Amino acid sequence: MPKGFSLQGFIDQGGFGFGEKGPIKLKAWVSKMLGERMAETRLAADQKLQPVADGFELTATLIDSWRLRWWILSKTGDIVVLGPKTLRTEIAKQLSEGAARYA
Repeated sequence: MPKGFSLQGFIDQGGFGFGEKGPIKLKAWVSKMLGERMAETRLAADQKLQPVADGFELTATLIDSWRLRWWILSKTGDIVVLGPKTLRTEIAKQLSEGAARYA
């Protein structure tokens, strides 16, 4: 076992997909292109797409998981998380740290 490794810490960070924290209400701006795709392939039964400047406002109830973060980060040019604030802050931090590696 690697020094400092904690199985519980690994699980709490989403390892094995067990770090799911329950449902959240995602609110985000999405680009027109992504919004049009999402109209055809819904993320959730209660998904709503409201037209706004240069795209759509997305709302959907989703499981708070590493899979959600992975999906958001894979769409960075086409999505801006508006809420919940904790998710927005976490995504912004990951993007800032990643961008700094290219400086």
